[in-house]
Amino acid sequence: MPAPLHQDQVVTGRLFNEPMRVETAVSISDGTCRLGLVGTRTEKFRCVTLTGADLAALSILQTSRSFGGEGRLLRLGIQANSLGIAFEFDPYFGLSVSRVDPLPHQLEAIYDNMLRLPRVRFLLADDAGAGKTIMAGLLLRELKLRGLVERTLVVCPANLTFQWQRELKEKFDEQFLVMRGFELRVQYGVNQWLQHSQIITSLDLAKREDILPSLRQAKWDLVIVDEAHRMSAAAEDKKSMRYRLGELLRDTTDHYVLLTATPHKGDPLNFTLFLRLLDEDAFADVRSIREAMERRRAPFYEALEQSSRRWHEGRQDPWPFINYILFTLKTAYREFEDRVGQIASPRGAKAEMVLAAVRAQTGAFRLTDIERACPGVGREWIRTLLADLKRSEKVTCQGKGPAARWHYTRGKGSTSK
Repeated sequence: MPAPLHQDQVVTGRLFNEPMRVETAVSISDGTCRLGLVGTRTEKFRCVTLTGADLAALSILQTSRSFGGEGRLLRLGIQANSLGIAFEFDPYFGLSVSRVDPLPHQLEAIYDNMLRLPRVRFLLADDAGAGKTIMAGLLLRELKLRGLVERTLVVCPANLTFQWQRELKEKFDEQFLVMRGFELRVQYGVNQWLQHSQIITSLDLAKREDILPSLRQAKWDLVIVDEAHRMSAAAEDKKSMRYRLGELLRDTTDHYVLLTATPHKGDPLNFTLFLRLLDEDAFADVRSIREAMERRRAPFYEALEQSSRRWHEGRQDPWPFINYILFTLKTAYREFEDRVGQIASPRGAKAEMVLAAVRAQTGAFRLTDIERACPGVGREWIRTLLADLKRSEKVTCQGKGPAARWHYTRGKGSTSK
C-alpha cells in the first residue's frame, strides 16, 4: 500500500504533464485519495481523485532544501523583482530609464500634479517648443511602470505622426504604430484599433464618419491629443467633427491629456467648450470656469473631495456635493428661463400656426376661433398651448371649458422671435 501523501510534497507521474505540488490530501475508503494539486510551472490548480494503483504509480521528488542552485539566476530574479516595484521607492524612476533631460517645469507638471491624481485629465498649455512631447512621454512611461496603462492612442496632425513615433522610440523606447487610411482599407472587416495597443493616428483621419464607428469600439487607458485647440467648437450647436471626436475619446479613455500652445481664443464660451472635452461635469459653463480660476480649484472636485473626506471619516455627510449639484441645476434653469424668450418654439409648425392665430386676435376669442384658424390642429393640442401661454402670462382667460373667453396680452411679447 503506498505511503500517504502530505502537503508540500512534489509528485510526478504519467497522469500529469508537469511536477505537481500537493496542497491538500484527503483519504477516502479503499485506499482512494482526493488530492488538491498545483502545477510547479503553470501554477494551475487541479482537484483529482486517485485510486491506490494510481497513487502507487506516482513518484515523490526530493523537496529538501539545498544550496546548490544557480546564484546568477537568483540574482537576476531579485533584480527583476526590484525593477517591478522600483517606482514605489524612486518617484523619478521613469525618468531614470528614459533618454531625456527634462526642465524643472516639466518635472513639476508630471510628478507634482498629474501623477498625484487617480484619473489624469489635464490640459498642457505651453509655448511651442517648450517640451510638451517630453512631458507626455514621461507621463506615459510612469503610468506604464505603475501598471495603469496598456493601451495608448496618440492623436496629432498628419504631418507630426512620424515625428511622434520617432521621439517616443528614441527617448522612451516605446514602439508605436502609425495608423493610416490605406491600412484601414486593406484590413477591411478587422478593427485595427483593437488589434494594436499603441497607436498614433492623424486628427483628420480619426474624425471621419466612416472611421468613428470602429474607433468607438476601442477602449483606451491613455489618450494624448497634440495641437488639441483644433478640436475646439464655436458654440454648443456648432460642434465640428473634430470636437465630436474629442467627446468620443473623452468617453472611451481613463486618462486624457490635451496638448496645445494656444488654448484660449479670447472667447469664454469657446474655452468652456474646449475644457469640457476633459470633464463635462467640472467645466459645465463659463461661470464654473471663472469660479475655478478664482479658487484655483474646480468647485465640482472641491465639493466631491469634501464629501468623500467626511464620508471616510465616518460622518457620512454627502450634502456638500449634493448642495453643489442642486446649485448648479438651479443656476442652469435660471439661465434657461432668461433665454427662453430668445429660443424658437420646439413644438414645430403646428405650434407656430397656433401662436400666429392667437396673435392675430384683436379682442376676446374662444377655443373654437383658434380651431377654425388652424385646420388640422387638434383641440387638445390647442388647449395645452393656451395653458402654457397662460402660465407665462401671455394670455388671460375668463370662464371655463369651451365657452371660456381668452385675451392675448400684447404688452408681454411672444414666445418666439
